[in-house]
Amino acid sequence: MTENGASELVKDKKYHISFNSIEDVSNKLILPSGRTLYNNPNIYKTSLDERPSVNPGGFLLRGVTFSE
Repeated sequence: MTENGASELVKDKKYHISFNSIEDVSNKLILPSGRTLYNNPNIYKTSLDERPSVNPGGFLLRGVTFSE
């Protein structure tokens, strides 16, 4: 998503996201620093919130658009 597109998002509003393709890039994507992106799926709960947090992992979405 472009910086201009991201700046249009409003906190706590719900959006429908569409994309052309998705690819799992965890442990495959080389960052500008030369390090590899590491973001494996994880489900956890903290003392700050009673709801569990879900991290689906690292994905690259192409052709992203959104609508309210």
